[in-house]
Amino acid sequence: MNKYLSIKDKVYDITEKYPETIDVFVSHGFTQLANEKMRKLMGKTITLEMALKTKKVNVELFTQKLIDVIEQNRESIDDSLTLQEEKKEAGVRISGVLPCPVRIPLMDSFNKWMEEEGKRLNISLAHELKAASSGVDWLKDEIERAETEESLSDIFISAGFDLFFDNSLMKRFKDK
Repeated sequence: MNKYLSIKDKVYDITEKYPETIDVFVSHGFTQLANEKMRKLMGKTITLEMALKTKKVNVELFTQKLIDVIEQNRESIDDSLTLQEEKKEAGVRISGVLPCPVRIPLMDSFNKWMEEEGKRLNISLAHELKAASSGVDWLKDEIERAETEESLSDIFISAGFDLFFDNSLMKRFKDK
């Protein structure tokens, strides 16, 4: 069907290869796929086409949403290579995770605003905002590798706050 997936692919295979698609499935009524055990149990037996038929979801539109999320995530991964240098040079650094339904429109608006207002306000920003479905392990790793508070992002965005109050991660920076 396309370079990422086919409607004949098993739902589990799609979500394993592209974890960023889990939020799309969940937001379209496949709430059981948020649970890893259920995703393995059900997803290994049902194709994308069968799943969409059971929920009476338009195959073409849904598949396009999956492709959009996959491509957005792939673009983020590609951008992350240059992002680390940009983060070092930026005046304000933002890192975090956002749910897929929020992330894409927010990033579009944010990038548009930066193009229009960033130069006028003389602000340099670098951001790494990944899909929440990818988890926060990458953010935790970034904090663990930080040697000084200056190497941390200036702003963190997350659905939860446990990471930021974890004494094994942030205490050394809070103590300073």
